[in-house]
Amino acid sequence: MNGRIIRMISAVILILFVTACNKREEAITESKYANATITTFTVDSLLFSVRINNTLLIDTLTSPAASVFRQFSFYDTVVHLQVFEKNIFNRMVIDTNLNIHLGNNNINIVQMKSDEKPSLPTPPVGSSPDSGYCNVKFVYTAPSSVSFLDSVKCEIIVDASTAGNGSVPKSVDTVVLSRYEFTDEYYLVKKSTNSFRIKVYDPVTNSLIRQTEFANVTSYANYNAVNLSASTFYGQTVYNLIRAF
Repeated sequence: MNGRIIRMISAVILILFVTACNKREEAITESKYANATITTFTVDSLLFSVRINNTLLIDTLTSPAASVFRQFSFYDTVVHLQVFEKNIFNRMVIDTNLNIHLGNNNINIVQMKSDEKPSLPTPPVGSSPDSGYCNVKFVYTAPSSVSFLDSVKCEIIVDASTAGNGSVPKSVDTVVLSRYEFTDEYYLVKKSTNSFRIKVYDPVTNSLIRQTEFANVTSYANYNAVNLSASTFYGQTVYNLIRAF
Protein backbone atom coordinates (compact mmCIF):
# COMPACT_ATOMS: atom_id res chain seq x y z
CA MET A 1 0.00 0.00 0.00
CA ASN A 2 1.55 3.29 -1.08
CA GLY A 3 1.70 6.49 0.94
CA ARG A 4 -1.11 8.20 -0.96
CA ILE A 5 -3.64 5.48 -0.13
CA ILE A 6 -2.57 5.51 3.52
CA ARG A 7 -3.11 9.27 3.67
CA MET A 8 -6.58 8.93 2.11
CA ILE A 9 -7.60 6.22 4.56
CA SER A 10 -6.33 8.32 7.47
CA ALA A 11 -8.31 11.34 6.26
CA VAL A 12 -11.54 9.29 6.02
CA ILE A 13 -11.00 7.88 9.53
CA LEU A 14 -10.40 11.39 10.87
CA ILE A 15 -13.60 12.73 9.27
CA LEU A 16 -15.63 9.85 10.72
CA PHE A 17 -14.10 10.43 14.17
CA VAL A 18 -14.85 14.16 14.15
CA THR A 19 -18.44 13.56 12.97
CA ALA A 20 -19.03 11.05 15.73
CA CYS A 21 -17.66 13.46 18.34
CA ASN A 22 -19.91 16.26 17.08
CA LYS A 23 -22.97 14.01 17.32
CA ARG A 24 -22.10 13.08 20.89
CA GLU A 25 -21.64 16.76 21.81
CA GLU A 26 -24.81 17.95 20.10
CA ALA A 27 -27.25 19.40 22.65
CA ILE A 28 -30.57 17.63 22.93
CA THR A 29 -33.33 20.18 23.19
CA GLU A 30 -36.31 18.89 25.19
CA SER A 31 -39.53 20.68 25.91
CA LYS A 32 -40.18 22.01 29.39
CA TYR A 33 -43.49 22.41 31.15
CA ALA A 34 -44.96 25.48 32.82
CA ASN A 35 -48.27 26.35 34.41
CA ALA A 36 -50.48 29.30 33.61
CA THR A 37 -53.32 30.88 35.54
CA ILE A 38 -55.38 32.74 32.96
CA THR A 39 -57.72 35.36 34.43
CA THR A 40 -60.32 37.58 32.80
CA PHE A 41 -61.67 40.83 34.22
CA THR A 42 -63.87 42.72 31.77
CA VAL A 43 -66.73 45.18 31.81
CA ASP A 44 -68.57 43.51 28.91
CA SER A 45 -69.58 39.86 28.78
CA LEU A 46 -67.07 38.34 26.38
CA LEU A 47 -65.93 34.89 25.27
CA PHE A 48 -62.27 34.18 24.53
CA SER A 49 -60.03 31.45 23.21
CA VAL A 50 -56.30 31.43 23.99
CA ARG A 51 -53.36 30.06 22.00
CA ILE A 52 -49.68 29.77 22.90
CA ASN A 53 -47.24 29.20 20.04
CA ASN A 54 -50.24 28.54 17.78
CA THR A 55 -51.40 25.67 20.02
CA LEU A 56 -54.86 25.92 21.57
CA LEU A 57 -54.57 26.39 25.33
CA ILE A 58 -58.19 27.28 26.14
CA ASP A 59 -61.10 26.97 23.73
CA THR A 60 -63.72 28.73 25.86
CA LEU A 61 -62.84 31.35 28.47
CA THR A 62 -65.72 33.45 29.75
CA SER A 63 -65.88 36.89 31.30
CA PRO A 64 -66.59 39.34 33.04
CA ALA A 65 -64.60 37.35 35.60
CA ALA A 66 -63.04 33.92 35.30
CA SER A 67 -59.85 32.11 36.25
CA VAL A 68 -58.58 28.82 34.83
CA PHE A 69 -55.40 26.81 35.30
CA ARG A 70 -53.56 25.13 32.44
CA GLN A 71 -50.23 23.40 31.86
CA PHE A 72 -48.32 23.88 28.60
CA SER A 73 -45.00 22.88 27.07
CA PHE A 74 -42.38 25.28 25.77
CA TYR A 75 -38.85 25.31 24.34
CA ASP A 76 -38.04 29.01 24.68
CA THR A 77 -38.69 31.42 27.53
CA VAL A 78 -40.43 33.75 25.06
CA VAL A 79 -43.74 32.40 23.73
CA HIS A 80 -46.25 33.78 21.24
CA LEU A 81 -49.59 34.53 22.91
CA GLN A 82 -52.81 35.06 20.93
CA VAL A 83 -56.26 35.79 22.37
CA PHE A 84 -59.39 35.71 20.20
CA GLU A 85 -62.83 37.15 20.95
CA LYS A 86 -65.14 34.37 19.80
CA ASN A 87 -68.45 36.24 19.84
CA ILE A 88 -67.17 38.92 17.46
CA PHE A 89 -66.16 36.85 14.42
CA ASN A 90 -63.25 35.30 16.33
CA ARG A 91 -61.30 38.55 16.04
CA MET A 92 -57.82 38.64 17.48
CA VAL A 93 -57.61 41.05 20.44
CA ILE A 94 -54.15 40.19 21.78
CA ASP A 95 -51.17 39.16 19.66
CA THR A 96 -47.85 39.48 21.46
CA ASN A 97 -44.74 37.76 22.73
CA LEU A 98 -44.69 36.88 26.42
CA ASN A 99 -41.85 36.01 28.78
CA ILE A 100 -42.62 32.85 30.75
CA HIS A 101 -40.78 30.70 33.27
CA LEU A 102 -40.95 27.33 34.96
CA GLY A 103 -43.65 27.20 37.60
CA ASN A 104 -46.78 29.34 37.55
CA ASN A 105 -47.31 32.25 35.13
CA ASN A 106 -50.17 34.74 35.50
CA ILE A 107 -51.84 35.80 32.26
CA ASN A 108 -54.49 38.48 32.79
CA ILE A 109 -56.96 39.57 30.10
CA VAL A 110 -58.43 42.91 31.12
CA GLN A 111 -60.99 45.37 29.78
CA MET A 112 -61.25 48.57 31.81
CA LYS A 113 -64.14 50.26 29.94
CA SER A 114 -67.15 49.05 27.96
CA ASP A 115 -66.43 48.47 24.24
CA GLU A 116 -62.71 48.83 24.91
CA LYS A 117 -60.39 46.28 23.31
CA PRO A 118 -59.14 43.76 25.93
CA SER A 119 -55.43 43.82 26.70
CA LEU A 120 -52.74 42.59 29.06
CA PRO A 121 -52.32 44.98 31.99
CA THR A 122 -48.85 46.40 32.52
CA PRO A 123 -47.36 47.31 35.90
CA PRO A 124 -46.55 50.96 36.55
CA VAL A 125 -43.12 52.31 35.75
CA GLY A 126 -40.92 52.31 38.81
CA SER A 127 -39.20 50.06 41.30
CA SER A 128 -40.83 46.96 42.76
CA PRO A 129 -42.05 46.99 46.37
CA ASP A 130 -39.72 45.83 49.12
CA SER A 131 -39.63 42.16 50.07
CA GLY A 132 -42.66 41.20 52.12
CA TYR A 133 -44.83 43.95 50.62
CA CYS A 134 -46.96 44.42 47.51
CA ASN A 135 -48.99 47.12 45.78
CA VAL A 136 -52.75 47.05 45.28
CA LYS A 137 -55.26 49.24 43.49
CA PHE A 138 -59.01 48.88 43.87
CA VAL A 139 -62.02 48.66 41.56
CA TYR A 140 -65.71 48.65 42.48
CA THR A 141 -68.15 46.28 40.77
CA ALA A 142 -71.85 45.56 41.27
CA PRO A 143 -74.23 43.64 39.00
CA SER A 144 -76.49 45.95 37.01
CA SER A 145 -79.41 43.55 37.51
CA VAL A 146 -79.62 44.45 41.21
CA SER A 147 -80.25 47.87 42.68
CA PHE A 148 -76.80 48.65 44.07
CA LEU A 149 -75.25 52.06 44.51
CA ASP A 150 -73.76 53.44 41.30
CA SER A 151 -70.80 54.65 43.35
CA VAL A 152 -69.44 54.05 46.84
CA LYS A 153 -67.19 55.94 49.19
CA CYS A 154 -64.26 53.75 50.23
CA GLU A 155 -62.09 54.27 53.28
CA ILE A 156 -58.97 52.15 52.76
CA ILE A 157 -57.65 50.64 55.99
CA VAL A 158 -54.16 49.10 55.98
CA ASP A 159 -52.75 46.97 58.79
CA ALA A 160 -49.61 48.59 60.24
CA SER A 161 -48.84 45.90 62.84
CA THR A 162 -45.49 44.12 62.87
CA ALA A 163 -47.17 40.73 63.12
CA GLY A 164 -49.50 41.38 60.18
CA ASN A 165 -52.52 40.26 62.19
CA GLY A 166 -54.75 43.30 61.65
CA SER A 167 -54.24 44.62 65.18
CA VAL A 168 -53.07 48.09 64.06
CA PRO A 169 -55.55 49.33 61.41
CA LYS A 170 -54.48 52.57 59.75
CA SER A 171 -56.64 54.70 57.43
CA VAL A 172 -54.52 55.64 54.39
CA ASP A 173 -57.05 57.15 51.97
CA THR A 174 -60.72 57.80 51.18
CA VAL A 175 -61.93 57.68 47.58
CA VAL A 176 -65.26 57.58 45.75
CA LEU A 177 -65.47 54.88 43.06
CA SER A 178 -68.11 54.46 40.39
CA ARG A 179 -68.83 51.01 38.97
CA TYR A 180 -65.80 49.59 37.19
CA GLU A 181 -63.73 52.58 38.22
CA PHE A 182 -60.18 51.94 39.49
CA THR A 183 -58.29 53.96 42.06
CA ASP A 184 -55.72 56.21 40.44
CA GLU A 185 -52.88 54.95 42.60
CA TYR A 186 -51.51 51.77 44.10
CA TYR A 187 -51.35 51.31 47.87
CA LEU A 188 -48.43 49.61 49.58
CA VAL A 189 -49.56 46.75 51.84
CA LYS A 190 -47.85 44.01 53.80
CA LYS A 191 -48.04 40.45 52.48
CA SER A 192 -49.91 39.07 55.47
CA THR A 193 -53.08 37.22 56.41
CA ASN A 194 -54.76 40.45 57.57
CA SER A 195 -53.43 43.10 55.22
CA PHE A 196 -56.20 45.61 54.46
CA ARG A 197 -59.94 46.16 54.50
CA ILE A 198 -62.38 48.76 53.16
CA LYS A 199 -65.09 50.64 55.01
CA VAL A 200 -67.92 51.29 52.54
CA TYR A 201 -70.00 54.47 52.88
CA ASP A 202 -72.93 55.97 51.02
CA PRO A 203 -71.29 58.80 49.04
CA VAL A 204 -74.34 61.07 49.46
CA THR A 205 -75.31 60.59 53.12
CA ASN A 206 -71.80 59.64 54.25
CA SER A 207 -73.32 56.88 56.38
CA LEU A 208 -71.36 53.67 56.94
CA ILE A 209 -72.91 50.77 55.02
CA ARG A 210 -70.57 47.95 55.90
CA GLN A 211 -66.90 47.06 56.14
CA THR A 212 -65.18 44.14 54.50
CA GLU A 213 -63.16 41.42 56.17
CA PHE A 214 -59.38 41.81 56.19
CA ALA A 215 -57.79 40.45 53.01
CA ASN A 216 -55.21 37.66 52.98
CA VAL A 217 -52.53 38.72 50.48
CA THR A 218 -49.73 36.25 51.26
CA SER A 219 -49.76 34.94 47.68
CA TYR A 220 -50.22 38.26 45.86
CA ALA A 221 -47.91 39.42 43.05
CA ASN A 222 -45.93 42.67 43.24
CA TYR A 223 -48.79 44.63 41.60
CA ASN A 224 -52.44 43.67 41.97
CA ALA A 225 -55.95 44.90 41.26
CA VAL A 226 -58.50 44.09 43.97
CA ASN A 227 -62.24 44.08 43.36
CA LEU A 228 -64.62 45.53 45.93
CA SER A 229 -67.50 43.32 44.85
CA ALA A 230 -71.08 44.06 45.87
CA SER A 231 -73.54 41.19 46.10
CA THR A 232 -76.62 40.13 48.07
CA PHE A 233 -76.93 37.47 50.76
CA TYR A 234 -80.38 36.74 52.15
CA GLY A 235 -81.52 40.15 50.98
CA GLN A 236 -78.60 41.99 52.55
CA THR A 237 -75.92 43.83 50.59
CA VAL A 238 -72.46 42.43 51.27
CA TYR A 239 -69.05 43.54 50.06
CA ASN A 240 -66.08 41.24 49.47
CA LEU A 241 -62.49 41.94 48.48
CA ILE A 242 -61.40 39.62 45.67
CA ARG A 243 -58.12 39.82 43.76
CA ALA A 244 -59.09 40.57 40.15
CA PHE A 245 -55.63 40.31 38.55
